[in-house]
Amino acid sequence: MRDVRDHLLRLHKAIIVAERTRYEAANGPVANEVALFHLVSGDPFFAWLRPMTVLIVGIDERLDGQDAVGDEDLKTMGAEVRSVLVSTEQGNEFRRNYQRLLQDEAHIVVDHGRVMRLLPDASLPEEESASQG
Repeated sequence: MRDVRDHLLRLHKAIIVAERTRYEAANGPVANEVALFHLVSGDPFFAWLRPMTVLIVGIDERLDGQDAVGDEDLKTMGAEVRSVLVSTEQGNEFRRNYQRLLQDEAHIVVDHGRVMRLLPDASLPEEESASQG
């Protein structure tokens, strides 16, 4: 799951970089990385990213101090990642903005694919999934 977390973090950073460009086009340059951190943390422009940020923090907390992550933990974390990245909830602000980026930014599509490939296959019954690993 650490690989998923690392790729998810890379995806998150790519999204922030892309959104920084949009933010700066509308509001002028961001002075530095500290200013960007404050914007991502509190500015309404970046608020839609919070579900992904919370997801990464949650994974970090579960992985922190654990030598091994059990199969159930992996399934749960995989389902949580899927629920954020491929949400079908209508009116979901994260979904709308994320879909826009997937349409506009090829490198985000690549990073998204890397994360999704690392997730356990949720569509297979448990015994089929195990036999493919």
